Amino acid sequence: MPDNAPAQSPTLAQEQERLRKWREVRRQAAADPNTERLRQADTDRKTRLDRFETEKADRIRTAENRRREEAEAIEARRMDKARAHLEALDDIETARASLIAARRKSRRLTGVLLAIFVGLPTLLTAVLYLFIAVPVFQSTSIFAVEGAMPATPRNPLFNTVSAEQSTMATAFQLRTQLQAQGEPSHKMAIDTTQGLLTITTSAPTPTEAYTQITDLLKTADALVFPAQVKILAQPVAPERATTRVLPNTLLAFLISLSLFSISGIFFQSFRHYVRN
Repeated sequence: MPDNAPAQSPTLAQEQERLRKWREVRRQAAADPNTERLRQADTDRKTRLDRFETEKADRIRTAENRRREEAEAIEARRMDKARAHLEALDDIETARASLIAARRKSRRLTGVLLAIFVGLPTLLTAVLYLFIAVPVFQSTSIFAVEGAMPATPRNPLFNTVSAEQSTMATAFQLRTQLQAQGEPSHKMAIDTTQGLLTITTSAPTPTEAYTQITDLLKTADALVFPAQVKILAQPVAPERATTRVLPNTLLAFLISLSLFSISGIFFQSFRHYVRN
C-alpha cells in the first residue's frame, strides 16, 4: 500500500472487539488482586473468628473457674462458720453444764449452811424450851391509883395541875420506885388514856407468881400513900405455864437467819472484791 494512501478507519466490529478485549484484560487485571484480597480477607476473618472463639472459650473457662473458686471459697467460709458455730455450741453447752453444776453445788452448800447455822439453833431453842427450860407462870392484875394529891405549882397563876395529871405522875413514880427497890421480876404497863396500871409477875410455880403479885400490890399501896390502890382485876394463881416455845423459837430462827444473810452478803462482797 502506498504511503500516501489514506488510513482506513476501524470498523464498528473491530472497535467493539478491541473494547471487549480491553475490558477483559482490565477485568482480569482487576479480578486477580480482588481475589487475592478476598482470599486474604477471608483468611483474616477466619483467623479473627478462631481467635474470638478461642478467647471466648478462654473467658468462659476462666469465668467458670472463677465461679467455681468463689463457690468453693463461699462453701469453705460456710464450713468454717459452721465449724466455729459447732465449737461455740460445744463451748456454750460445756459452760452451761458447768454453770448448772456450780449452781447445784452452791444450792447444796447453801442448804447445808442453812441447816447448820439456822436450822440447828432453831431446833436447839425449841428443844430447850420444850424439855429443858423451867416453865414460867404469869399472874396479872389491873389497878388504879385514887386520891393522889396534886403537886404544888410553882406559879399558881400560870401553872395548874389536874387530878388526872397527878394520878399519872403518881403511877410513873410508883413504877420507878418498884424498879429501884429491886422487887421480884415483874412488868408494869401504864394506860395513860384511862389511868390504869397493869402489873404482871413471872415465877416458876403458880403459887410463887401469885404471892409475888400480891406482895407487889401491898408494896404499891404503901408507896402511893396517902393515895390508895384500887384493884380492878384481882390476881389469881395461873393454871398453865406461859407458852414460850413458839415465840422464842421464832425469835431464834429470825436472828439466825438474819446473821446468816448478813454473813452471806459480806462473804459474796469479799469474794467479788478479791476476784477483781
